[in-house]
Amino acid sequence: MKKKIGIHIAMVVCAAVFLFSAGKIVWTLAEQYKEDKAFSDLAVKLSEAAGFSGEETGSSDVQNTSGAENGNAGKDGAGDGSAAETAMGTASAPKEKVARKPRTVMETDAATGMLMPYLPFYEENPDFYGWICIDGTKVNYPVMYTPTDPEYYLRRAFDGSDAQSGTPFLDASCTEEGNLYVVYGHRMKNRTMFGTLPYYEKRDYWAEHPYIYFDTLYEQGTYEIVAAFYSKIYEDGENGFRYYQYKNLTDEQTFADFKEGVEKSALYKTDEELMFGDKVLLLSTCSYHTDEGRFVVVAKKLTEE
Repeated sequence: MKKKIGIHIAMVVCAAVFLFSAGKIVWTLAEQYKEDKAFSDLAVKLSEAAGFSGEETGSSDVQNTSGAENGNAGKDGAGDGSAAETAMGTASAPKEKVARKPRTVMETDAATGMLMPYLPFYEENPDFYGWICIDGTKVNYPVMYTPTDPEYYLRRAFDGSDAQSGTPFLDASCTEEGNLYVVYGHRMKNRTMFGTLPYYEKRDYWAEHPYIYFDTLYEQGTYEIVAAFYSKIYEDGENGFRYYQYKNLTDEQTFADFKEGVEKSALYKTDEELMFGDKVLLLSTCSYHTDEGRFVVVAKKLTEE
C-alpha cells in the first residue's frame, strides 16, 4: 500500500514538474514573440517613414528556433554550445563579396538637424541614438544611448519596458568625435538581436553580408566589415586583445595598437583594412567558446556615393 502511495506521489510530482516546465516554455516563447513583434513594428514604421524599397531593411536568412534567452551583451550568460553550432557550412570555394547597394538619402529636419525618419523615434524616446541594420539578417534595430546608466537597455525594450532580449546600446564612453562606436547586443537563441552575429566566423557568411548600415540621428552611415573574431573578458594578468577598453581612436598610437589587435585576432582576411582616421563600428555579443567569451565584428565607415 505504501509503495503504491509512493508511486502515486512520484507521478504527481513528475506531472507537476512537467506542467511547470511546459508552462515556462510557453510563457518564454510568448514573451519572445511579443518582443520580436514590437521591434518588427518599429522597423516597419522606419521603412514607411524613410520610403525604403525593402532592400535596406533586415529580413531573416535563418529560421527562428524556439528556446529561452541565450547569453547577453553584458557580463553574464550561459551558453548553448560551441562555435560549431553557428556554422553555416563550408563552400568548396570562397564566395565573392556581394555588391554594395546605393542607399536612399534621408532628408534633414531644418529645425533640429536630425534625419527626418528618425525624428519620431527620438521624440518618443530621447535615449534613441540611431539605427543598425544588416541586410538579409534579423539585425534591424534601434540603438540606445544612456551615458549615465550604461546598461540601462540590457533588459529593456525601446519603450523602457522589461524585455529579456533588451535593445542594442552604445557604449557609454563612445562619442562621435572619438571615431569609434561600440554597440552591444544580446545573443538570443531565436536569432534575434545579435543572435546571428557569430555566423561571421565563416568567411562565406561575411561575403554574403559584408555591409552594416548604422545611422545616427544626424548622419547616415554605411560600414564595411573588415574583421570578425572570438575574444573574452580578460582577467588581470591575462594576455589578450582587450577590444572593449578602446573608446577613442583619434590618437595615432592608440589606433595602431587597436588595428594590430584586430588583425591578429581576425578569423580570416577581408577586402578592407583599417586606416588611421577611419570611423570604426564594433559590434559585440556573448560567445560560449570559453568563460566570459565574446564574439566581435569590426567595420569601417565608407564614403557615401
